[in-house]
Amino acid sequence: MSQAAAFNEANKNKFFEIYQHELEKEQFTASRVRNVDETGFTAVHAPRKILAKRSLKQVGKITSGEKGVTTTAVCAFSASGNYIPPMLIFKRKRMTKLLLRGSPPGTLGAWSDNGWITNELFLK
Repeated sequence: MSQAAAFNEANKNKFFEIYQHELEKEQFTASRVRNVDETGFTAVHAPRKILAKRSLKQVGKITSGEKGVTTTAVCAFSASGNYIPPMLIFKRKRMTKLLLRGSPPGTLGAWSDNGWITNELFLK
């Protein structure tokens, strides 16, 4: 609730004024300005819709009963358009290269106790 209340025109303008000042003071180039975001996903399939003939009285579906484990994907790019290969963070005690099979070239694999990003992983 406090985040939503703080997102207003005055605070937005103040942020961009400070941001502009820092960019000018440090003379950052577009390649030094980066955006990083993370998202979580699960490998457990959960179908949303079922297609069936109208005349059927009973329609069944089957899917995994697993709750699933969340894996975190972290992506970053610079204002100049350069992308850094993604990082996938798995909930594990140690990493195996098999988890990265089929991932984009350069993908960095990491692990944490809960599958979430940590300060150490962010710096990596």
